[in-house]
Order: sequence, then C-alpha cells, then structure tokens
Amino acid sequence: MPRSSLPPRKKKSSKSPTVPVTSEDYLELGVELEGDGEKWRAGDAAKSARFFVRAVQNYDAGLAKFPASFDLAYNKYVGCDIP
Repeated sequence: MPRSSLPPRKKKSSKSPTVPVTSEDYLELGVELEGDGEKWRAGDAAKSARFFVRAVQNYDAGLAKFPASFDLAYNKYVGCDIP
C-alpha cells in the first residue's frame, strides 16, 4: 500500500463546557463570558446581552458557593456594568 504524502488529520476536540469547581474557575468563566459579550457589543446587541446575562448568572452561582469571594462580587457589580 503506497504511503500518502498528506499529514494525518487531527481529530476535532469537542469543546465541552467545564464545570467550575473553585472560585477562580467561576471568575475565569465569568471573565471569558464578559469578553465574548464585549466582542459582540457593536455587531449584535442581543447576542452581547446574552453573554453578559450568562456572566452575571455565573457570578451568582459562584457567590452562592463562595460568598466571601470579593473578586466574584466585584466582577458581578462592576465588570458587567452595561451602559
């Protein structure tokens, strides 16, 4: 059987959402969602708002598990300030 000169195909990684465990995980996910909201702010306002709402819901879930986390509370009230 002749060898192909093409490189082998890479498998597509299924980007399954990770479940946050620590307060830092909730913070990272929230910051990522906020960034996605900022990215879509000028082009698609509805999509942008959905990302911001998901970020606030993420911060709420994190604060329910880690009520003493200043960073989560700060990002919830200041980071998602939608003008």
